[in-house]
Amino acid sequence: MRSHWALPACALAFLQPCFVPEKVWLTKDLRKSVKAKHPWLFDRALRGQRQIAAGSLVSVHWKQQLLAWGFYDPYSPLKVRLLWWPGDPETPDNGAWAVRLARAAAERRSGTELAGCSGLRLLHGEADGTPGLVLDAYDAFAVCGFDGRGAEAFWRPRLASIVEAFADAGYALQGVLRKNSGETLWGKAAPETVVFAEHGVRYEVLERHGCSRKAKLRHGHKTGFFLDQRPNRKRLRELAEGKDVLDLFSYTGGFALAAAMQGAATWAVDQAPKAMEECRRNFALNGLDAKVCRSFDQASDAKHALFVEDCWDFLRRAADEKKLFDIAWPPACDGRRDSSAKFNGTKSLLGTYGDAQL
Repeated sequence: MRSHWALPACALAFLQPCFVPEKVWLTKDLRKSVKAKHPWLFDRALRGQRQIAAGSLVSVHWKQQLLAWGFYDPYSPLKVRLLWWPGDPETPDNGAWAVRLARAAAERRSGTELAGCSGLRLLHGEADGTPGLVLDAYDAFAVCGFDGRGAEAFWRPRLASIVEAFADAGYALQGVLRKNSGETLWGKAAPETVVFAEHGVRYEVLERHGCSRKAKLRHGHKTGFFLDQRPNRKRLRELAEGKDVLDLFSYTGGFALAAAMQGAATWAVDQAPKAMEECRRNFALNGLDAKVCRSFDQASDAKHALFVEDCWDFLRRAADEKKLFDIAWPPACDGRRDSSAKFNGTKSLLGTYGDAQL
């Protein structure tokens, strides 16, 4: 059998520190869930935890049966994020795992759906087998997000080898920043602004997607731009040609600009003045003129109108003045009670518009 000492340097680096896991046991029979590769185990599902350090590798057992390996977070109710299962071709004791992730990222980048995109999500947490880790690329720089102290303790020492594996697969990065702090985790420090593209739309990333867009890598929402919303922007483009589109809670105009590039007349609304200024700059980056408006009369003379205003106040005013839109793009709704209230409130106010698409 080939010794692990013969593995490539990037794979050896990925395996550090040495794989000597602590053991934890299930408090009840959850074998079906674990074997189905559900990636999480919460505190009440485990016993034998003792004082295990954040990011430590643990092996999960039911009685004497080994079920999986993962890493531990003593600071979160979500105690273990699972990584490997018996029978996986990539396991804690071989070097293929980092290479597999890099290959998946390279395939994603070369796919037709992502052709022409220099802003993309390289790693998407549990969906890519990297629980607690998100890595978004904006041209030659990336932003890394850790979901909790356990995830940071596990992934941070392994980040360099993952980036090196990406480079081996044809996607070379110059630097990696930490989400929201601007700390350089690997390579060069990022410049203040980076321009990336998404399906023909250009974005300036202040550190973003064929539009050129400007994203704040150091202090923006998400990792600087909502890269995970690409399919929704694509869907809006399919619907938007020749339509009047309202983009609520627009932030820096991701959806409004996607619609505008398809010939739609757009109205972007957000109460943050800085976000609306960046929205205007993103429109300009793509050769479009967006005008900051205070009234609907002003907006009637603009192909692309920007409103620095509370969205609820805007909707009430639009309803009072019987302003009609073909498509209204609502706020993000993630299942929490306040998000449901946002959606229902938006839908109620938009009910005035009859056949408007929501």
